[in-house]
Amino acid sequence: MSPWFARSAWLWTEASAPATPAELASFAARNGVLDAWTSVPWEGPTRRTALQARALTARSVRVACLGGEPEWATDAASAAAWTRRAVTGGLFSRVHLDIEPWASAEWRRNPGALLDGLVATVRAVSAAADPIEVDIDLPAWLAREHPDAFTALLRAADGVAILAYRDRADAILADAEAAVRIAARRAKPFRIGVDTVPSAEPHTTFFDDGRDALARQSAAVAAALSGHEGFAGVAVHDLAAWRELRP
Repeated sequence: MSPWFARSAWLWTEASAPATPAELASFAARNGVLDAWTSVPWEGPTRRTALQARALTARSVRVACLGGEPEWATDAASAAAWTRRAVTGGLFSRVHLDIEPWASAEWRRNPGALLDGLVATVRAVSAAADPIEVDIDLPAWLAREHPDAFTALLRAADGVAILAYRDRADAILADAEAAVRIAARRAKPFRIGVDTVPSAEPHTTFFDDGRDALARQSAAVAAALSGHEGFAGVAVHDLAAWRELRP
């Protein structure tokens, strides 16, 4: 099977209306999605979360609980508490973290401390989730600007989604190159993340390009990376926006 079809998608559950859980699950299955990273609020799975997870599972899509706040980079206890609530009940087969300390005001002043804290948080979440595995979102630029921290984060996690938000295969591959090299060296499973959400920077999203362009460019990325043992396909952000793309 082409690696393009071994793909994943983020799903921000509470923001996905008016699409129903059944409609989103049907779209995921029709488009070859094997893994859906489904958001879980701070307080734990809601009724819609549970409906969405069950609808995806019924379509043979693996479901991970998705969560993260920038503050978790310095608050491992909160991240671990969310994890325990999210995995209780057996809805999810993995944990997927989207923690972005670079979005906080503190990042410019002390990125090193925030990255050290993020490593500690990933370790705490892994301990709370055990034996469930934990993956993390990391922007491609982090591997270029902070390679040691990127390596430490890969060591702490079980897999990574490398966010290379561009709308052409050559640009995606160029952006992800350093991150892919580190992931391959660490023998960690990795996915390449692309975006379909509207953006003020059109070159970072397929929103204005459409589904056909997304498929073509992602297939080219998958073909270029198919020789990497750890490559687990392309991941689309996010499922609801992807569903609304023009052809």
